[in-house]
Amino acid sequence: MKINENSIKNPSIKKAAEYLGFELAKEGITLNFVEDKELNGLSIVKEGDKIEICYSILAYAFRALSLVYENKEKSEYKILENPDFVSNGFMLDCSRNGVLKVENVKTLIMQMSLMGHSTLMLYTEDTYEIKEEPYFGYMRGRYSEEELKELDAYASEFGIELIPCIQTLAHLPEMLRWNRFTPVWDCTDILLVGEEKTYELIEEMIKACRRSYKSRQINIGMDEAHLLGSGVFKDKNGFKDRFDIMCEHLNRVNEICIKYDFEPMMWSDMFFNIITVSLYDEEFPIEPEMLAKVPKNVKLIFWDYYHRDKKTYDINIKKHKVFDNDIVFAGGAWKWSGFAPNNNHSFLSTKLALDACRGNLDKIFTTSWGDNGNEASMNTILPSLLLFAEYSFDKDLTDEKLQKRFNTIFKCDINDFMLLDDLNNPEGVLDNYNSNPSKYLLYNDPIVGLFDKHSAASFDGYYAKVADELFAAEKRVNEYGYVFKTLASLAKVLEIKANIGNNLKKAYDDNDKTELSRLANEVLPELIARMETFKENFRSQWFKENKAFGFEVIDVRISGTIARLESAKMRVCEYLDGKVEEIPELMVERLYYDCRKEGEFPNLATANAQWFKIVSASDIA
Repeated sequence: MKINENSIKNPSIKKAAEYLGFELAKEGITLNFVEDKELNGLSIVKEGDKIEICYSILAYAFRALSLVYENKEKSEYKILENPDFVSNGFMLDCSRNGVLKVENVKTLIMQMSLMGHSTLMLYTEDTYEIKEEPYFGYMRGRYSEEELKELDAYASEFGIELIPCIQTLAHLPEMLRWNRFTPVWDCTDILLVGEEKTYELIEEMIKACRRSYKSRQINIGMDEAHLLGSGVFKDKNGFKDRFDIMCEHLNRVNEICIKYDFEPMMWSDMFFNIITVSLYDEEFPIEPEMLAKVPKNVKLIFWDYYHRDKKTYDINIKKHKVFDNDIVFAGGAWKWSGFAPNNNHSFLSTKLALDACRGNLDKIFTTSWGDNGNEASMNTILPSLLLFAEYSFDKDLTDEKLQKRFNTIFKCDINDFMLLDDLNNPEGVLDNYNSNPSKYLLYNDPIVGLFDKHSAASFDGYYAKVADELFAAEKRVNEYGYVFKTLASLAKVLEIKANIGNNLKKAYDDNDKTELSRLANEVLPELIARMETFKENFRSQWFKENKAFGFEVIDVRISGTIARLESAKMRVCEYLDGKVEEIPELMVERLYYDCRKEGEFPNLATANAQWFKIVSASDIA
């Protein structure tokens, strides 16, 4: 479709048009963009060779542009879209080792605007620069102030509000490793409430954000501080009610935010976890005097990435409305259980959550965490990121419409991306949402085998099939082929490795030295070669997407797995050569890692996303 390039005055819209595939020429369809703040959405009217696009916020102008491209074959049409939420966005985890390169964040920003998202949070625990604190984010790939200013300006051009998302209470383990910050340490990853040096540091954090971001909004974190007040704080102050500690700290941080013209928001879970066992308990017996201690200007973020029933979301929204605070909902685009995503679960939970939010909350965003090393590519959850936008514009969204939108923005088939989930689904059970065999079977030790009981002979053929499907899809997904190549090579590893431990133990128990010899001299060398291929593919993926820092962790993990395969080969060969009389590791009866009883669950697959808990029962932390 030819567009009259002179009719596009905004250079960022012109850039997005070129990205979509419009042909810009001296002659062609004329686009007329009109801002209308009363519209609450967008409208598109095409008549002849003219298209008028009206939009209430700039991000919707970009979404409208993508809809024009999507309907390029039609001669006349009218489109009116009014989203159910005043803001819709994404939180990108840049704190779990993988810090997305600036140029890749820019690509994400443009894609988000074409979807209709309007906010982007960069989750940075210590991965942003504080010039006064050289150890803050040291060797972590932190964003410099200049990089954040560059991203902030770029986002603004595309109608995206870039929002700082930091931590001012807990989730600061990498910062607190340094002696420099011992005076502000309470326990584990938690800051010392009440200590003036703590608030001096937090002021430096917030001041740095003010220098880097134009947004008045800031996410100050404060989630999952379960041991709040139980370390140095308790030694200094004795026992004190945790709700009071929480509110005392929040009010101090809030004052700093106001000083630097920020409007804070925070994850809400600690209020619920202090009063009840969990955020998800139906009862929430909070007293009016407790509510009065929570500053009213702080937005509370209700987060839930898990539930598959609308009732739970309804109940928790109702519980949050007890507070006299604006409530924001945060869902999840699952990629934090290992190398592969879970878009299927994200789809189901997102639809239920947003159905509950409609008419109750008007601000939403989806998170995509990178727990335990950010092993999964951000691009694996593009379907879920798109769904979060589309479902807010159209509650009757069909698979066909979503597929068409995906093809418009990413130039490939959404169904190919949904294949990536298969790495964690060898038993065909979609409701096992946090099961992650592709991670625990990769790192499972070949002769210690803590997860041997969580695999089956059928997994070998399953992963061979997954590898074939992903290698075939690699050729169809354009610039995303490298992601499919990486995960296909992982599936090739798992074709052998899923049961290498079981096979070694069975041959040893049966005293089948012929089979042991075959495993040691043929199978293990082939597996090692496949591991090397996977390692190289993952390395290429990492350096294409992220800053260099953090790869060393995955390098150690994969290289360590290769070393253990080599050790297993050596141990078996020593046994076969009579150099040792036994292999004690293969003599131990295998138990279920999750301590289930035999036959208790219909599926073997389980969940564990922490590398150090997968590789050994010994102390490795």
